[in-house]
Amino acid sequence: MAIQQGVGPMAEDQIVEVRIRDISDKPKYGLRGNTPLCTNILKEAEITEVDFVINGKKVKKTGTCLGPMGSWMSADVILNALAADEDSYLRNRDSWKPTLIGAGPDAWVDS
Repeated sequence: MAIQQGVGPMAEDQIVEVRIRDISDKPKYGLRGNTPLCTNILKEAEITEVDFVINGKKVKKTGTCLGPMGSWMSADVILNALAADEDSYLRNRDSWKPTLIGAGPDAWVDS
């Protein structure tokens, strides 16, 4: 999936590198060659570098946001959920109006 999106796959050693060595190294836990998708997404987020400006200084930080694959997958899930919802904006662009459950008729102001 990563290759299809133009993102290089992580090395197995990167994926299973965790703070608790027992989990990653012991065969009984089965992480080597068999990591769950959520582990890959969390590891990718942990090692993805992002540039921030803090007090006027450019700083690189890791572990602050999703990586490329995690971001793509999250966006894909949200877009597919919107596309599947018959009442969503994507299916009703011309007639869609936001609703607020429990609010009175004056809850939204048309601009």
